[in-house]
Amino acid sequence: MSKRAIHKAFVESAALIGVSILQVYLLQRLFNRKIGMFRV
Repeated sequence: MSKRAIHKAFVESAALIGVSILQVYLLQRLFNRKIGMFRV
């Protein structure tokens, strides 16, 4: 593998990790908001 291919693979995996972290964060916010609404 060339350095460019390794760099591209690293960037793509970092982007995937970032997207999955963002999805978990957004789901938690949505979930917390729903729980807050049910409490009232």
